[in-house]
Amino acid sequence: FDSSDGGHEKTERSRTRNLTSPKIQSLHTEGLARYIGVSNSYFKDKFGEPDEKIDSIEGVEWWNYDVNQNDYLRVGIDKYTKKVCDIIELSAKLGQQLSVGMSMEQVLKKTTLYANFAFDVNEQTAQIELSEYDLNNHPLVSFDNGSYAILDFTPRKKKVVYAIHYLDKNELLRGKYYRVLSKTPLPSRYVSKIDWEKHDGDFSKDLVSQLNVKRLQEGKVPVEYDYNAECVALDLMNSLEANPRKYLSKKEFEEYRLIRAETFENTRIFYRVPKNISKDLMKDADVSSDYRVYIAGPILTNTLFYTDNNLYENIWKTLSDSKTEKISVVFRKTLVVIVVEN
Repeated sequence: FDSSDGGHEKTERSRTRNLTSPKIQSLHTEGLARYIGVSNSYFKDKFGEPDEKIDSIEGVEWWNYDVNQNDYLRVGIDKYTKKVCDIIELSAKLGQQLSVGMSMEQVLKKTTLYANFAFDVNEQTAQIELSEYDLNNHPLVSFDNGSYAILDFTPRKKKVVYAIHYLDKNELLRGKYYRVLSKTPLPSRYVSKIDWEKHDGDFSKDLVSQLNVKRLQEGKVPVEYDYNAECVALDLMNSLEANPRKYLSKKEFEEYRLIRAETFENTRIFYRVPKNISKDLMKDADVSSDYRVYIAGPILTNTLFYTDNNLYENIWKTLSDSKTEKISVVFRKTLVVIVVEN
């Protein structure tokens, strides 16, 4: 059983760069950053109806565009203000100043990276600080319209931007992406009651969509969804839920219990991979050696699979590998079981 605190563990130190400055020089607002803060109707006028709408417990409705294409775009609409608060870009074709596929050296030619940010939000001044790990793997840039973007780099020896996450000030604080130095009250993170059955089905499809976008970008054949393996995933989920104490230690069970109680504020991401999946669970669910099994939770957004270093290294890289051809995905209240055919 492994747990993650968001991937901010110590890693091999990168060479020293001039990454801090007392005065932030924001980038000129262009590209997708222009749409942070606009109304959902304005965005729809520009981009049309989304291919999918996915509800979340975070007060955000996700609009997905160009699903299963190279230009996959995910747009977060604040369910209360009805404004765009979050945009996730996985494609190299949509960006302008900054784009997916850029190296760190290319990014540094466009902008300086800073370790400290201060901004006004809800009549208070918030201060956040990026660690060395953050600066080298998930740096933050600001735009002169008050929006921000997190550049998610692949944790490889030669780093490139894997995804760009545009967001407003509230989302930047609510997501707890970086250390908050000020005593600014953080926006409530989990505020919505949702239809879990629909949510689970939407998240399963969305995970496969995002995976195939990245596989296509890397010149690999998209994975095929395996409905036989889905039965295996369902059996595993049902067995785990029927008697979690049998398969989990006391500490592990407490994490699981919090997920099932929909108490996500204090939970840590946990995951299991084939080498540490409970043998009793595999036996009780009657899973043959034809399948490899991965379990993780709580997964509140599928982007965690490539923004969290542990999930990326231990699950996403395997799913992205060309040897992976058929998979199934079953979500249940942020807990996910992924089954891969050997």
